Amino acid sequence: MKAILKHGVIATAVSTILLGGCMNTTKVENKVDVITNSQYIVSMPESQFMPTPAELTGEQKSVVVLPVKIDSNATFETGAVRQVSSELENGLITAGVEIVDRSLATKLGDEILAYEATGQFSGAGIDVADVAILPAIHNVGIAKSFTPASNYTDDDGKRHYTPAKCDYEATVTGNVKLFELPDLKETEAINMKGTASTSLSISNSSCPVSQDIAYSLASQASGNSVYNILSEIQKNFSQSGYVMQYRKRGDLHLVNITLGASQKLKEGQKIIFATKLSQPDYTTGKNTVSTVYYDFKGVVSDMIDANNAWVIVDEEAEGQLKKGDIAQTDFEKSFWDDITKGGNLADNIKNSFQ
Repeated sequence: MKAILKHGVIATAVSTILLGGCMNTTKVENKVDVITNSQYIVSMPESQFMPTPAELTGEQKSVVVLPVKIDSNATFETGAVRQVSSELENGLITAGVEIVDRSLATKLGDEILAYEATGQFSGAGIDVADVAILPAIHNVGIAKSFTPASNYTDDDGKRHYTPAKCDYEATVTGNVKLFELPDLKETEAINMKGTASTSLSISNSSCPVSQDIAYSLASQASGNSVYNILSEIQKNFSQSGYVMQYRKRGDLHLVNITLGASQKLKEGQKIIFATKLSQPDYTTGKNTVSTVYYDFKGVVSDMIDANNAWVIVDEEAEGQLKKGDIAQTDFEKSFWDDITKGGNLADNIKNSFQ
């Protein structure tokens, strides 16, 4: 059974979320004081597995986004193609990925399509990036429905008139494939689906679809389809740094990590933490190294340098984090992300309660 939400409830929900969001901040007061004052230093034991100099340096992954593959039954694809490529590239840049020159993408795209068809490839230009991403649009459809004009008289004798309207909804389906280069090994295939809708006051019951409406809705639905799976794609490019320092001033807990502006780290980026442990494998009699994630998370503050940044962490981090523990960018979508992106705000709020 679906819950029925009135506009007032939706407005209250939005207000609550907005006000709640204002309570959190990434701004650090008296920055010099918190870094240089020795009384704020929190001593940390070293991790069981400290990072090597090479690991501390780290490397930025490079990606080539290939031209969008269009199935023959996809219509209104012009705006859709442009939006898919744009959303993908923007999302990858946010994840700190280096986007390879577009001029190399077409040739490599042809190579991958040939490889998918024949299982063979020439190898030409395959080493241009670490990963190739091939987006595909399988179908772009526009559904429409007509609602005739209506009128009624309320209890006070006042007449109300609702004009006729046409509702349009575009649905885009497709997938995104990731290939490891230079081996052209497919590592992941993620299905995508997005919708976009609009209503127009039209008395024509056939609800004609103009080219402008079709292209606009197809473009919006395509962008939403990519947004809906963007966090899954970004997870493949999560960057790892390491915890180096800890500071505590009052309720403020900060840790310094080896990721910064050079790795495209930005204020507000979510960070998850993990430690490496050597544990016995009783089936083999040997020790194995496993990565165990902590329950707490962090968010990048406004203190970001070229190759390091200060991250605001939950108070539970104190006594658990170790020097050399892993700090990793996190792209899980929040509740607020889900209801404000990928479609209509009010519809998304209602859907979240269904």
